[in-house]
Amino acid sequence: MILMKNKIWKLIMVLFLGLAVLNGVLEWQKPSAQYAFAANQKTAGIDVNTKYNPEITVEMVHQNGDETVKFENGDTFQNNVYTRAYKERFGIHVKYRWIASGDDEDQKTKLMIASGDLPDIFMCDNLSEFEQLVKAGKLEDLTACFNKYASGYTKSIYSGENIRELKAATRNGKLYAVTWFNTYNAIIPMVWIRADWLKNLNLSVPRTAAELFKVAEAFAKNDPDKDGKDDTYGIAMDNKGIASSYWNIFHSYPEIWIKDFSGKLTYGMYGSTAQSAATKAALLQLQKFYQEGVLRKDFATMDNTQQNEDIIAGRCGILFGTASRPYFAIHDNVIKDPKADWIPIAQTSIDNKLPRVSTSPLNLYGLYVVRKGFKHPEALLKMLNFFNEVYNDPKTMTQRDIDTFVVSFKATPMRLYDPKTAFNDCDNINKAIQTGNLSVLTLNQKNTYNNIRAFVDKEDKTGWSDAKYYYGNGSAMGIAEKYSRNGYYVNDLYAGPPTLSFINKQPLITKRWEQVMMEVITGSSIKEFDDFVKEYKTLGGEAIAKEVNAWYSQNQNQQ
Repeated sequence: MILMKNKIWKLIMVLFLGLAVLNGVLEWQKPSAQYAFAANQKTAGIDVNTKYNPEITVEMVHQNGDETVKFENGDTFQNNVYTRAYKERFGIHVKYRWIASGDDEDQKTKLMIASGDLPDIFMCDNLSEFEQLVKAGKLEDLTACFNKYASGYTKSIYSGENIRELKAATRNGKLYAVTWFNTYNAIIPMVWIRADWLKNLNLSVPRTAAELFKVAEAFAKNDPDKDGKDDTYGIAMDNKGIASSYWNIFHSYPEIWIKDFSGKLTYGMYGSTAQSAATKAALLQLQKFYQEGVLRKDFATMDNTQQNEDIIAGRCGILFGTASRPYFAIHDNVIKDPKADWIPIAQTSIDNKLPRVSTSPLNLYGLYVVRKGFKHPEALLKMLNFFNEVYNDPKTMTQRDIDTFVVSFKATPMRLYDPKTAFNDCDNINKAIQTGNLSVLTLNQKNTYNNIRAFVDKEDKTGWSDAKYYYGNGSAMGIAEKYSRNGYYVNDLYAGPPTLSFINKQPLITKRWEQVMMEVITGSSIKEFDDFVKEYKTLGGEAIAKEVNAWYSQNQNQQ
């Protein structure tokens, strides 16, 4: 189960919600011939690109709008290559109610949903937000709209095993969202580390947890950037905590449900004695890091934006994250500092057990929805189709699209990833590098190939991100392949919707856990965590586990 961080409307009646959630649980895993068929057919007899005449205005919010991003040619989030294309191609004028990212976006989305005053098209950040809006009757049924207006390529994204991504947004046979997701192989946990700092301190790339922790201490204490100042620390962390790649070192598994010794599902961080012990050990190590200056002293007051600012400024040297990190803050650090270089390292283990990484079959970034009553729900599909046309589909992309839309992808208010492309791109690009035969490459792959060659041959940093993600066994995708080959994955065994108790109880549990985590790390007794573990069941953990296991007993054969 994906842990949801947003509060739930208290005005929804518990009985009504309970019955609706039960229906949702039963619906979740039913085979859906309707969507299985829709995902494998082309849109026939429909011109999905028909332009509105007269022009329509679509009110939206931009929920990935980091306003520190600078676009070319004076473009802004309000006026850019995407907004102009919507207007010129479809007659859609996009009007943003607000633009935000990170914690600011999270708060604005919560307030917007709680108020009930919704824009025409927007994104639910998680399944809990989606669930509450479905129950409240606030969302448009997109079933017919998806089947009629989604392009053949858009439908293909949800084919095969990825049909589950549409089922995740289906209630009582009706589709209420188009999901933005990625394959777990593309966003798996891994650690990124400053390779230039290792070289400056004559340290080897860490291969064990003990070696990694020693490197973290050295980064905090031994002037790794060699500027003669005490201005660095080891590990990036903000007020939301630290990524699962850290907890996984200790065999603690945030946000997923795993089997305990009895065969029942238990929460991967503190649902059982064994998982509580693993998390406790991880907390004690973070407490030690804090005491030794490996963590920034005021991390508990820093949001993600401030953490990224530290990474870009070269203040910290280890980032627990995912495979996709080279396309974000560490890339900006490399562009800013010619000496900077980051490398990914594979998951390590605190003991002699096999290193493991937690994954979920539903890697949802968000769910695109339409306000109930909006007259043009198909506008959502038109904009998503367009993104696929210029960003994903090798049959329609042109070099102009790459130069225009791909380089400005952060401007778009909505996006989709094709989960089938990651390993295929990696294989084709590396074969081309080895053989020199470019005939197998799509236009997008060739563009990535050229970026990698520019970095490898000429040290052109514009190709750094692609090289770190794709190139060779030491790349992020190379490490992902190692994970698959060696069985590192610990899968989330719960794939149902948020249960009734989860919706009502999890926000309190999460709030209490975050409070305890911060208190222990910054110096409180570990007894605080022991007490929390005792409280967990009565706070709602026992009821959630009961509902999760009821679902699992009915659906485990479909896993």
